[in-house]
Amino acid sequence: MYGTLGAVWYDIDEAYAGVQGRVGYQSRSNFGAEAEASIGVIGEKSPFNQANPPGPNLVGEFNDSVDYSLAGFAVARMPISPNISAHARVGYHTTQFSNDVSINGAEQKTSTTLDGIAYGAGMEFGLTPVDAIRADYTRYDNDVSGMNSVSLAYLRRF
Repeated sequence: MYGTLGAVWYDIDEAYAGVQGRVGYQSRSNFGAEAEASIGVIGEKSPFNQANPPGPNLVGEFNDSVDYSLAGFAVARMPISPNISAHARVGYHTTQFSNDVSINGAEQKTSTTLDGIAYGAGMEFGLTPVDAIRADYTRYDNDVSGMNSVSLAYLRRF
């Protein structure tokens, strides 16, 4: 068994970031499974100011963010050295996004939940027999679009 806690940067082209945790099981072979959960803490803000003759100017802000993401993965690991291993994983995710619009003081909030296949690869760098640093790249696909993420986490084996 192991757990991780770290940071995730959703959609590398945007300013979305969050806190991510995982719980996993690694069998004596090179295969295992893990559950992943993350909560968005930084979103994208876009202010605007638009002239609207003959009415008042439209002043406001768009706020987009990732609320949360949940996923389950099958994981295959390959040791490279006694302290370094590579892994690949494939699974399923559900991710909720929020879109908040404020125009001249009036607010409208919407949320969208998208789910689909998730897959990626990463590396673990052992610090001690039970502690490691883990880096991952993951692609979260869905019917509308996709999102790439990178994460960096502290890993502890139990």
